[in-house]
Amino acid sequence: MQTESVLSLSLDNLRASRAPLFHQYPRQTNPQGAFVELSETGEVSADWNGEIGNGVPAAVWHGCDLRFPVACSVAGPALADYLEGEEGRSLLSRIHQGHSVEWDGSNHVGRLDEDASAAREELEAALREVEQADVQRIQDWIGSLPWFDTWPEADNLRQAVEGLERVAHQDGTTLNGDLEAYLLDQAMERHLREERLSPHQLEALQKAGKV
Repeated sequence: MQTESVLSLSLDNLRASRAPLFHQYPRQTNPQGAFVELSETGEVSADWNGEIGNGVPAAVWHGCDLRFPVACSVAGPALADYLEGEEGRSLLSRIHQGHSVEWDGSNHVGRLDEDASAAREELEAALREVEQADVQRIQDWIGSLPWFDTWPEADNLRQAVEGLERVAHQDGTTLNGDLEAYLLDQAMERHLREERLSPHQLEALQKAGKV
């Protein structure tokens, strides 16, 4: 069955933050893969893969829905601009127009004609060139900042987290990790070394059940 070339773009999530497709599960060493998806019916979206190990749904495995990889740290607004722009739309339209889904005796399987295959190669090459956001691990971004600059004595835990988030936003940086957990862990390490903590920091450790 040959598809029609009408596309429906659903990309609002790409403008929600600088790196909306970046996600790393706790205790995982690498972030999840990210992709642009073109469904069999012409819906265009972008997301990160929720499956650890980056497994894919059957419709993607069999080529009924198509996924094109993007860097997990891709700048969301830049990706949206490209996909909504003339070049991105044209390539997606060519792929969709040349995409068919047929029964092979066991499964519905997607196939691309020659022009759609060429357009796919062009699109995947273009997606590799889309601007990436600055994503840093919390410990790398904070670096050697003194403790009481990281968590000011006058701030409770929520205020300290919000302050660091504001600075990261001003820097144009997306932080990879849980700021609250990071601050609590650092405070606990200081406590175990018998280094001075502020009353707010001790209170936060107590509320977290760490002391």
